[in-house]
Amino acid sequence: MRESLWASEGLFEKTYRVPLWNGSDYVSILHDICERERIDLGIVTPEPEVLAWSESIDVVPALLPPPKLGRIVLSKRILVETIANSGRVPSYSIYTR
Repeated sequence: MRESLWASEGLFEKTYRVPLWNGSDYVSILHDICERERIDLGIVTPEPEVLAWSESIDVVPALLPPPKLGRIVLSKRILVETIANSGRVPSYSIYTR
């Protein structure tokens, strides 16, 4: 039901349900779809998919960060730790439940 709503919005000509980004067949399935559909440009969200694409999907142009940056920004904590000495990080606290 939900997929038909997306298609009826006029945003997409076709949608695919694919495995999770860390599934063993994710990359090969995306390669197949990109080649079969002759994809011109990939716009990839959310973040784990961005990392998978930046490291493994190269059959179509896509707006992606370099893999090293993708791994850093995937975790807000790692990002803040990485740039902590830059003078551009506001003070913060990490709370756990």
